[in-house]
Amino acid sequence: MAEVHDVLWKKYLKGSRLLGRITDIRFVTADVAVVTSVGTVQTSKRGSTKPDKVQTFVAVKRDGRWQFTAFQNTKRKPLFEWIASRSDANLAPRSDAKLAPGPAVR
Repeated sequence: MAEVHDVLWKKYLKGSRLLGRITDIRFVTADVAVVTSVGTVQTSKRGSTKPDKVQTFVAVKRDGRWQFTAFQNTKRKPLFEWIASRSDANLAPRSDAKLAPGPAVR
């Protein structure tokens, strides 16, 4: 996972910023957690900071250190989110507030 993303950041996304916010952490056991976040890639200083993707990570604690063992990234579909939230309020997306920019990836 890291090797593939390293190529993206060094070549195709050079100078862009990864913006994100953790929206939920659920502990399956004391050593396994599912982390959900929203985020976007800001490709210019004036680019959108509205989260357009949802990520899910599986984190495992081994030898006292947390490591991500699985990662999934999905583009958000506002219409589908709205339809789902109409049938179950728990499926409504959390705040779409803009994300604060972080340092540029070099």
